[in-house]
Amino acid sequence: MHLVISYATLPPDVAAAQMSAKFLPRLAQLVRQCDISLTLEGQASDLSPLHERIACAALWPDATFPDGLIPWAAWRAAQMDPTIHPTIDHTPQHAYAFISPCHVRPQADHVSMNEPAELALDEAESRDFMAAMQPYFAEDGIALTWLQNDTWLARGAVFQDLPCASIDRVRGARIDEWMPRNQAAAALRRLQNEMQMLLYTHPLNDAREARHALTVNSFWISGTGSLPSGDHKPHRAPPMDGLLTNRCMHTLDTLRQPALQGNASAWLAQWRHIEAQELAAWDTVPTRLSLCGERRAITLVPSPQRNHAWRRLRMQLAPPSLFSLLQPL
Repeated sequence: MHLVISYATLPPDVAAAQMSAKFLPRLAQLVRQCDISLTLEGQASDLSPLHERIACAALWPDATFPDGLIPWAAWRAAQMDPTIHPTIDHTPQHAYAFISPCHVRPQADHVSMNEPAELALDEAESRDFMAAMQPYFAEDGIALTWLQNDTWLARGAVFQDLPCASIDRVRGARIDEWMPRNQAAAALRRLQNEMQMLLYTHPLNDAREARHALTVNSFWISGTGSLPSGDHKPHRAPPMDGLLTNRCMHTLDTLRQPALQGNASAWLAQWRHIEAQELAAWDTVPTRLSLCGERRAITLVPSPQRNHAWRRLRMQLAPPSLFSLLQPL
């Protein structure tokens, strides 16, 4: 099992004493038993955050994708049966994208997006919204397939070379700087404007407003691109808990909100939860642990020398600092 923990960057107010072996004993034990096998460098302006690049490297170790063109949607489509989902096509080089219905708020100097989860769409509502929007997408050669309440699949040539920011970059945040800007995005910006007009007075939103629920007034595009050559067969390990989770890899994002808010106490509380719920179960299971921030991601693997007496002694005399491990991320 490979556990990927995103937003592990230390908030400014976290002190070295708070990130101690006493506070997180299981993480400290894993660090003592592991070596760093991989380090990735990045920056906060990357369209594809480091935790997605870690997952990408595990899934396609020999492939290289431009920033914002990791084909997560095409990968998900490859796991679906086209006889059950007729809009899915496994023909090589078909491009896909994720479409996330969302609520955006124009502000005086920017536009922000609410957390998509705040929409709390149920399946029937999600399918109804997709059905209302589908004819407009079809006019631009885009076929939609329902995937889950907050995510649909879109197939269309426009997504082939359209770098897009991960939904993790924009949910609950400003979206202006993350909007696609290249020529291929012009038609999609027009489509977004059409959807805003359609949804503004749509009966589905009237019903949501009547019960004081957030309206669906836009959509976000992510996970664009097509699969590498030869990777169009359904994968043996389908996603389980999330779009980037499978039986061999699990991505945790529970640190995201407190990290972006700079809420040190909530961030530390989430680490304690990860320690108790995730790391405590790894006593006997060899695994990989990736810790990802905005600037750097590291992957820890069990050291072949972890049981040697000299290593145990060295770790007792000079144990690794969790603070110094996480601070550069």
